[in-house]
Amino acid sequence: MARPLAFDPQEKLHQAMLLFWRKGYEATSVQDLVDALQINRFSLYNTFGDKEALFAQVIKHYRRTVFGRLESQLQPASDGLPRLFGYLEALKEGLRRQPGPWGCLLQNATMEQGDFKPAIQSLIDEFVTVLHGHVLAILVAAKAQGQLRGEQSAEVLADFVTTQIQGMILMSRTGNGDALNSSIAVLQGVLRS
Repeated sequence: MARPLAFDPQEKLHQAMLLFWRKGYEATSVQDLVDALQINRFSLYNTFGDKEALFAQVIKHYRRTVFGRLESQLQPASDGLPRLFGYLEALKEGLRRQPGPWGCLLQNATMEQGDFKPAIQSLIDEFVTVLHGHVLAILVAAKAQGQLRGEQSAEVLADFVTTQIQGMILMSRTGNGDALNSSIAVLQGVLRS
């Protein structure tokens, strides 16, 4: 019979997420994980697997705990632009509440690492796909309700808005809250009819 764990795996997963987020995937060594999680190597490998397997679990945890809260701000899409603008405000506040200018864990990892193995890369790519899908659904509803300016298709605007959101997250790492405010204001102006 296996001995019960002397620690909470979810708590350690959250600690690992914070470490990867702050320090980066490449710069985080197994020894850094052992030190930060305060467990030995055997327990680390036995519970989470190697560093890459742990990072895959961290991505899923990030999706549930960080992105999940923001993702809920994108629903219901039928609200149209007010829903999108509410999401942008929630995103801005979330970025301001971070302990430091950390940006997005997955954006940081992608910029630092470049290419991950396909299994991890697909987990990372899924975030942008999901975000784009929510934005597109909102813009389709906004177009149907006459809330959008211009003749651009909802698909083209969803590409634009998703790119702007990713840029805002990246810019948040500079700590310039005024840039976030002005970016959101310009985006709202571009979209409103």
